[in-house]
Amino acid sequence: MYKIGVIASHPIQYQAPIFRELNERAELLVYFAHRDTPEDQASEGFGVAFKWDRDLTEGYDYRFLENHSKKPSFSRFFGCITPEIFTIIREKNFDAVLVMGWNLYSYWQAVIACKITKTPVMVRGDSTLYTSRSRLRSLIKWLPYRLMFRLFDRFLYVGKNSKEYYEFYGVDKNRLFFSPHSVDNHWFRAKVMGLEKSKVRKKYGIDKDDFIILCVGKLVKEKRPSDVIDAVSGLDRQCAIVYVGSGEEEPVLIEGSRAKGVRSYFLGFKNQTEMPECYLLSDVLVLPSASETWGLVVNEAMACGIPAIVSDAVGCAKDLVEEGVTGFSYPVADVNALRKILSILIDNYTPEQYFHSVQNRVMEYTPAHSSLGILSACKSVCHEYNGS
Repeated sequence: MYKIGVIASHPIQYQAPIFRELNERAELLVYFAHRDTPEDQASEGFGVAFKWDRDLTEGYDYRFLENHSKKPSFSRFFGCITPEIFTIIREKNFDAVLVMGWNLYSYWQAVIACKITKTPVMVRGDSTLYTSRSRLRSLIKWLPYRLMFRLFDRFLYVGKNSKEYYEFYGVDKNRLFFSPHSVDNHWFRAKVMGLEKSKVRKKYGIDKDDFIILCVGKLVKEKRPSDVIDAVSGLDRQCAIVYVGSGEEEPVLIEGSRAKGVRSYFLGFKNQTEMPECYLLSDVLVLPSASETWGLVVNEAMACGIPAIVSDAVGCAKDLVEEGVTGFSYPVADVNALRKILSILIDNYTPEQYFHSVQNRVMEYTPAHSSLGILSACKSVCHEYNGS
């Protein structure tokens, strides 16, 4: 059984299931560089201060490192400074260390410690070449990043865009391992199976016969939530929009819905245990973001049997969205294209048509598959270091 150390920024709802799965297959120790607060979450765009209502540290061994930053934060490079990681890596004798990115000083402290102690180091990230203005930045970064990536022994890519990103910067295919972006599919599926759509809709005052378009995420301009209102305003169909989330754009969306005669429900921020019923009450998820490295709400929706319509700026489109089978994609900001898709979908929609296909699509995007990718990378690099 491999002994793996993980350096993460803070407990994250989408990483916790992977750590639990990995803990079943390896001797795992997770080190968090920052102890996040409810206020940290609010500053990240959620619009409200909160703590996750599921235990994100259950099921694996972990420890919070002492953060020496003068301004502790998981969203600033120097917001996490944890010098003790060197001693930990030197003394623990890990088979490999996994850092969950390269955007924090703590990660580089770990990488340097691995190099000094000759400990294999792996990295998992979801960066893509398709974020806003990133093509120019990518060209500028091409040589520095090629040199930087030589410091890592193995790379975990979360999807097709992530793999393409690493290859662009010269990472050899033999050092690439698939560790997909995932959610706790089984948990979402079990929660949905125990609910009844008509009762959930009644709870929120939503007409049982409406076609419900669900938007989940921070209500900020970059997510383009108003595109959905604009698209629906031109439809002659019995439908409504449900927004789940908070943010600075909420007043704009409320006013826009009123002005354009679009029935919209604003449910506010919902914690993890409340999300399954939000997916159940809907017929389709729409994610219109202008920039989204992945879009894990699509995984959640599909785990609940709900198809998705996403803009082509959403990273998971290439992996999870098969036209007419698991959902649809359209050019970002093209409201007319979105309206056309909604019109066709509403006229021909039957829940059974998508339920099994979307659940089957995310079967390979599970925490178990994510952890197996990490283990494969660890096995590969250990063989390399041991000369076998």
